[in-house]
Amino acid sequence: MHAIKAQAIQSANRYRRRYLAASVGAIGSVLGLTGCASPQLALEWTDDAVKPVPASKIMVLAQHPDAVIARVSEDLMSEAIGKSGVAAVAGWRLLPDRSGPPDEQTLQLAVVQAKASHVLLLQAMPPQQSRQLAPISHAGLGYWGPYRRWYGGTVWAQVPVTTITTSASLYEASTKRMLWGASHRSSQAYGLRPELEEMVSAFLLGLQSRQWLPGAR
Repeated sequence: MHAIKAQAIQSANRYRRRYLAASVGAIGSVLGLTGCASPQLALEWTDDAVKPVPASKIMVLAQHPDAVIARVSEDLMSEAIGKSGVAAVAGWRLLPDRSGPPDEQTLQLAVVQAKASHVLLLQAMPPQQSRQLAPISHAGLGYWGPYRRWYGGTVWAQVPVTTITTSASLYEASTKRMLWGASHRSSQAYGLRPELEEMVSAFLLGLQSRQWLPGAR
């Protein structure tokens, strides 16, 4: 009897260690989803062989399955760039009727028409579906879940997560050379203005930190 009891205690202790280790990782995952106080870039690249030269005017062009979201993204990004002290124009004002990416010749004509020194392309990737651990309300299950009679209202569980990745690429208009690039991830679907504003802020800070745009005023 004592041997059986000792074995049960050891088994419970092993489970608790595994549970606590998993919980630490889960807490990190949830903080990653909800705890960003300032916008962050997932990846960033810059051409170190090119010395940053202040832009005179930037044309912003967004590619997104939803035409309205694309237009709003162009408006928000061009507005943010304008507030930094550099002239900017939303691409839809020069390319209003597009069902997809414009061909190179059409885009080049729009860049010339805008008298843009640089072009900033925003491209959204298809949504990625995944599952991650998160605390959820569940009546009847608590601290140890179904393994102990300690009832509460919150447990860790797998929840569906939609991730959208958007890239930003800055080109020099005269040479079509890519100067800077970055990507931003959101656990939302970029369907609400605050999510788009977070993306824009992340790209703006990235451009400013690499001196492609003037610093915040």
